[in-house]
Amino acid sequence: MTRSLLLLLIFLAAVALPADGRAQDERKVSQKIAAAGEDAQREWFAELGSFKTDLAFNLLKARCDDLLQKSRKYNFAYRGFLPFRGQGKLEQKALKYLKKSALSGLNQQATAAVIVLSQWGPSSHPFLQEIVFKAEESRLRAYAIGPLLPGFCRSKDSKRLEILLQNYKIPASGGIEKFAASLEAVPQKQLLERMESWLQTRVPPALLEGAIEALQSIPGPEVQPILVKSLRSEDAGVVFAVLLELRRRGAQGYSKQLFPLLKSNDTTLRYFALIEKGRMMVGEPKWESFVEQLSESYDRVDRQASATIASHLPASQAWPYLVKLLADDERSVRIQALVTVGALRFPQAVPVLIQRMIAEQTAGNLVMRDRIVDVLADLTGQTFGPASHTWQLWWDNEKDKFVFPTAEEILAKAKEREARLEENSTVGSFYGLPVVSNRAVFIVDLSGSMNTAAKTNRYTGEKKATRLDVAKAQLILALKNYADGGLFNMIFFHSGVRPWEKELVKMTEKTRAEAIEYVTRQRIGGATAIYNSLEVAFKIEGLDTIYLLTDGQPSGGTINNPQRIRELVNQWNAVSHITIHCVSIGGDNALLRGLAEDSGGLMQVVD
Repeated sequence: MTRSLLLLLIFLAAVALPADGRAQDERKVSQKIAAAGEDAQREWFAELGSFKTDLAFNLLKARCDDLLQKSRKYNFAYRGFLPFRGQGKLEQKALKYLKKSALSGLNQQATAAVIVLSQWGPSSHPFLQEIVFKAEESRLRAYAIGPLLPGFCRSKDSKRLEILLQNYKIPASGGIEKFAASLEAVPQKQLLERMESWLQTRVPPALLEGAIEALQSIPGPEVQPILVKSLRSEDAGVVFAVLLELRRRGAQGYSKQLFPLLKSNDTTLRYFALIEKGRMMVGEPKWESFVEQLSESYDRVDRQASATIASHLPASQAWPYLVKLLADDERSVRIQALVTVGALRFPQAVPVLIQRMIAEQTAGNLVMRDRIVDVLADLTGQTFGPASHTWQLWWDNEKDKFVFPTAEEILAKAKEREARLEENSTVGSFYGLPVVSNRAVFIVDLSGSMNTAAKTNRYTGEKKATRLDVAKAQLILALKNYADGGLFNMIFFHSGVRPWEKELVKMTEKTRAEAIEYVTRQRIGGATAIYNSLEVAFKIEGLDTIYLLTDGQPSGGTINNPQRIRELVNQWNAVSHITIHCVSIGGDNALLRGLAEDSGGLMQVVD
């Protein structure tokens, strides 16, 4: 016998023998599923599919056919077919079987089948498209259309756009971002023609928001009428997005459509409408009197709007209004005036801000004091912190020769301030970020990645600690040093969001102990729903500061696009002016840095 023939026989034997054994194993798994019935474990279906043979396919199909029509087992029984991806004819058989189940008209089977098809990959797209066109249940069409987007909409066939508008559902089809991207794929002329009428129907707010986002990518005046008509929406989030887009485009001539918004009970919406009216009045004879009238109003939203609108006035005309507004009784008005003063950059603001810093510190408004310090630092490049005496001595010496520093000089000083955060990591701090607020909410990430080993034991002293261990230790330290009588709350999040309490709680010996005990009980969860955690925080009345800690990018939330999250938080924060301090674990995080910069907060990056 030749050596090559001997090797061939050995190979055939090696293949043949395990095949018989494998068939027995496949039948054993199938029998186990059949015997267990409704008690069958999800792992068993996956195990059967993992054999990837004709026998395994037939057995798996038989076990799926055995399930009761109302069985919840379909949710993972059909996932047993996923290993057949890329398996040639077996893959096609699996796809055809799942498509047949999806179009069966039977609730549990159909839903489970279309969900698995939506997870399959490109080879399932022809089958999903058939479901989009044929399925009677809108729920099934919503799941099926998601993986086909945005390519599905690139066709010139207008029916594709109609199918999208009729069947897209959040979250079954995807999020707002995917819907917007799908609309952007539609030929521009076709999209504009349809949007004008579609936006006037009862559109779900999230889809309406996605449509506005898609229209942002289209230049030209033909978009403005569509946007203006969308101001009629009953959803405040949509109206905010429309107002911002109209402002970005420098749109004019829609003052009449703003009138209902000027009477809105939604303070943020009314504020946006006021500043839009003020922007469109620039240069008119009544413009300055409009600003003056707002600045003297009993309504704090009017006064806050006047502080923003004043930025359109020449500095010499704006300054008298701003000096008065900097001393307003309402914190939000003072902050808005401070923002405008910082943007206008004129030297006479420096001594006034120094005096305001002293007044805020005397009143115990340390968060406001620190905001003034930040503006002073940005204007002057000096890094004296809250040392009011030092600021005053410096100004007395510099006022006659003061010149605004260059942007490069200010940036260098800002980096010095950020570096000094590293030195402040114990009393009255959270990861080195000073805790001076007495109305703070701490938001802490519990996602799976927080179970990663921390690269430093600086904050715990332990050699082996996870990121969550460090976060707990820092939060407990902050709670121990939080001022008695101050108000606080905590929010923990992963895929879900868990606030400790529904509102701010007064710090007492009892609540401090309860809060610390609650922190120790927190455990790792799933994804990183940053948007949802911020949404909950902004609904808590009375807070002025948020401390947000995460080690990842947004995932598993209602909205996961970082830029969109930042835009929405800016909208929420337009009137309330909540300071957001951020801690990013494991590296820099553009979203967190943006949230901190937008709100006047600080950013800390740790290992």
